[in-house]
Amino acid sequence: MANKSTLDLTFWNRLDSRTRDKEFDRSLKAELRDGLWMLARQWQIGELEAEDTGSPVFARLHWDFSRLDRLALADNPAQPISDEMPLEAEVERVQAQPDISLQIEMGRHFVRMLRQQLPVASRDAIIASFRAVAALKFIPIADQTPNDRYNNANLLSNRPLQQMVDAAILGGAIDGWALYRAIKAGHSASSFLNAPNAAVDAIGQQFFDWFNRRYSQPVDARQDAWSPERMEYRFATSAPQPAAPPAILHADEYFHGRLDWYNFDYAKTNALPATVANSLVQTPRPDRVEERRRHVIPGSIAFPGMPNARWWEFEDRSVNWARIEGKINETAKMALIEFGLLYSNDWFQLPMRTPVGSLVHLHPIVVTDTFGQRARIEHYENTAPATPHWSFFRVFDANRGTLQQQDQRLLIPPVVVNLQEGKPIEEVRFTRDEMANMVWGIETIVPDNLGGGINGFENAQATQQYFQQLDQATGGTDATPELDNNAAIRYQIATTVPENWIPFIPVRKEGSIQEITLRRAAMPRFLASFPARRVRPLSHLLRFGLEETPARTYDLYEEEVPPAGVIVQLAWQRARWHDGRVVLWLGYHKTNGRGEGDSGLKFDQIQEKR
Repeated sequence: MANKSTLDLTFWNRLDSRTRDKEFDRSLKAELRDGLWMLARQWQIGELEAEDTGSPVFARLHWDFSRLDRLALADNPAQPISDEMPLEAEVERVQAQPDISLQIEMGRHFVRMLRQQLPVASRDAIIASFRAVAALKFIPIADQTPNDRYNNANLLSNRPLQQMVDAAILGGAIDGWALYRAIKAGHSASSFLNAPNAAVDAIGQQFFDWFNRRYSQPVDARQDAWSPERMEYRFATSAPQPAAPPAILHADEYFHGRLDWYNFDYAKTNALPATVANSLVQTPRPDRVEERRRHVIPGSIAFPGMPNARWWEFEDRSVNWARIEGKINETAKMALIEFGLLYSNDWFQLPMRTPVGSLVHLHPIVVTDTFGQRARIEHYENTAPATPHWSFFRVFDANRGTLQQQDQRLLIPPVVVNLQEGKPIEEVRFTRDEMANMVWGIETIVPDNLGGGINGFENAQATQQYFQQLDQATGGTDATPELDNNAAIRYQIATTVPENWIPFIPVRKEGSIQEITLRRAAMPRFLASFPARRVRPLSHLLRFGLEETPARTYDLYEEEVPPAGVIVQLAWQRARWHDGRVVLWLGYHKTNGRGEGDSGLKFDQIQEKR
């Protein structure tokens, strides 16, 4: 006998207010004349169901914080952290090689300082003496011999640069960068004169300090956090703790251009080199640890579009959270919106003033409500420490297990809020070329030696055209002309690529059988009048190790260039610190690439003979 199913039907009624008038003016006034009707409405929506909970009116806060004390860049020993600049500047800044326009400006500023501070009777003679010093003069770009023109082809093909050099020479400009390097090496400014002069030496030191204030640079070219083989910044910092060893935080993969709490992790035991770890915990300053207690009045939290808690009060129509559309896979989005709409009036803020660059530990809060009842609010992890929780602002600690209670401190790094970034003066796109079985570092923007950047492809074409003209001017002919024969095909060893394409070839990592690295190589340049030479990069990023004697190889970790590739830019960045000081530095920034590329490079080609 088959079972019979029953069908339940649910009916309900809803009361709606409706006006019979054509005008809604009186209806929108929401006039109240029947108190019993209002009580009925309150009973209907559950307002009369008391929960014996009141609003917070008083809170007692107790917190302590430890300010970041020392900073170690890459594998260099740690130094006291600077409170006079944001942490981005200390971490990201790299050594800047001034272009000719900055060299001229430095010299002009030094002359202005001499005119302002030296006596009128002697200043003109001293300035003329500096202009006459050969070491402080600009020299023309060498082009006397064909080899000079070949070696300086990139400079000589840049017409605006030549005009700037000629103007500096004719105007008797002082090379301020040469003066700065001499003072940095320990020489006095008056060493360029015939006799010592204490006033000139003082001005020279002021000039040296002026440049260091204006352009933030590392103390030494190698004392920076940039890791060329990873194309990322690496650094570690420490903060003293009361009755405990200093807390060490490190960032091994910072390249985003915006530094924040999520870039830091608590350093794993023995993860840092011993020299770095030991220097981070040396002589912690006790004045960097403070404890504070405050009694505050909680304030309500509001956000645009927040539902109003009062009757007959309409919300701001500029933000309508109810019209947010969510897809089937956006569960978290809809849950967050629902939580904000239903419980928005249950959130309060407690004002706490804490300095930037500190680890903050907030002790349990004691809250007094409108009924005089006191409640002790603990950290949510203290309720069930053996259960893992998700936290948004937690700094990951690899030293603790997953089920162990995690660190409850809040990291407030000393970073800027607003940052101005100039146009890139360098841009290198690393892309994989599966057909040629190599990686290319494409210099899409190269320095123009005038303070900016120029298109790398256009610069490569201008340089190539200059080489062709130079080859023709020197009477160059093809050293290996084709033989006159009846063959219908010709053999080509390899094709060419633009000079701004720098190859990286796979090389087996030392001590490994399967792992490889990407090593910077070079394409040959063939001219009939000159011997074959390697095409060298123009960007500072790809020239790593070439300026040293002997030159060093440049290897990239293979995983740093994914199939999508990466783009690395070098640009000036400017920020204003909390004390009003302006900080300017030169730093790198890495973003995702645009996929694989095809250089067109081919080997061992058979072509039809023309």
